[in-house]
Amino acid sequence: MLGFAAGALISSPALAQATDTTLPVSGEVVDRCNVTATPMHFLVANPGANTNVDSTATVQVQCTSVTLFFLVTMDNGENALGTQRRMVGAVSGDYLEYDIYKNAARTQRWGQGFFGGQVGFVLVAGSANFTAYGRIPTVSSFNAADSYSDTVVVTVQF
Repeated sequence: MLGFAAGALISSPALAQATDTTLPVSGEVVDRCNVTATPMHFLVANPGANTNVDSTATVQVQCTSVTLFFLVTMDNGENALGTQRRMVGAVSGDYLEYDIYKNAARTQRWGQGFFGGQVGFVLVAGSANFTAYGRIPTVSSFNAADSYSDTVVVTVQF
């Protein structure tokens, strides 16, 4: 009996028939664009100096395929008063006004809608980079020494 049990464990069942089928495999890459941005950091070393403080950041749009037209827009941030962007002090609660522009001369505000946004295109799957030009206009001497921050939502429509 012991030999029968051992033989049953070692031997495998006999396979007398086989059948097969096909497994359809497919994939889809959808048109997609992602947007990322580097931080914009201002250093105000001389408050009350009656000079503008400028900074830049990079906005990158990366698309999976040819994208002949997309629009990159920015909202007014979390601390805006109307359309005026403002950073808020972490300790003081003071506000520090700033803005973001589409051009180096800082004359074309980067905002929302077709005329406020930045238009771009990607001719092959890849990316397009834009510089965001920031400015704190004539820093007031009344701002407390503090770390100021804001969060602006950048959106790409394609």
